[in-house]
Amino acid sequence: MGYDYLALYVFMKRGTISEVLSKIGVGKESDIYKCRNNEGREVILKFGRLGRTSFMAVKNKRDYL
Repeated sequence: MGYDYLALYVFMKRGTISEVLSKIGVGKESDIYKCRNNEGREVILKFGRLGRTSFMAVKNKRDYL
């Protein structure tokens, strides 16, 4: 969560995001949030989870019959 807060700080400092509205999804590799920008438009923010095994890497290494 520490990296998420740093990323949010950068987005807010740049004026890209003004508020986080709600979490709309959680996946294997990322969390998805609905946010609002400075113009009042709703935008989607996707945080990739760092340090986790990539789903694509597992898929490539797994044996299928």
